[in-house]
Amino acid sequence: MKKKLLALVLCMTACVSLFGCGGKDDSGKLPEFLYVPTFQELQLGENADFWNSDIIGTNLYYSNYEYNEETGNGTQKYYKMDLLSQEGPVELAITPSKDGEDFSGNAYLFDADDNMYIVGHVYPMMEEGVDYDVEPGIELRKVSNTNEVEFAQDITKHFASDDGWAYVQYMEMDAENNIYLAQENGVHIFDGEGAYIGYV
Repeated sequence: MKKKLLALVLCMTACVSLFGCGGKDDSGKLPEFLYVPTFQELQLGENADFWNSDIIGTNLYYSNYEYNEETGNGTQKYYKMDLLSQEGPVELAITPSKDGEDFSGNAYLFDADDNMYIVGHVYPMMEEGVDYDVEPGIELRKVSNTNEVEFAQDITKHFASDDGWAYVQYMEMDAENNIYLAQENGVHIFDGEGAYIGYV
């Protein structure tokens, strides 16, 4: 997200700079529109994570890690906030992990109906607890806005890496609900039900 924000600022700066240096086309006329960036301060949690945040329409989706000192456990919670009215943020009752497992999401997004699509690592559970000494599997999941896991697709075989560790850098969705998972050397494409389409 930081890279996206930086790219946006640089783009807007370039547009303003061009306008300031003359801003006229070949006909000598001034441009009809000038886009100027605006900024607003958001009242969010102190641990708000914007790395995988997403904007759908006027809504900002982001996560917040909350630690309970009494229990010693942490919880990743997800929120939605309307950027125009700044109403909220509203906590989304979504938990991508299933009972009795350790699922660590590293990229996610939401659709217009507040359904979550998330990809992450699944660590095997042993009788004595989570086994972090083995390579985790990778799953693509859809969690409905009523907190039902609609699918959990094992996509480990598509993300083989030389060092035994795979990581999704970016995640996007198009208008047809196709899902794009980007790695360093290319992009894997899945349909809206988690079925693999191909690699580019």
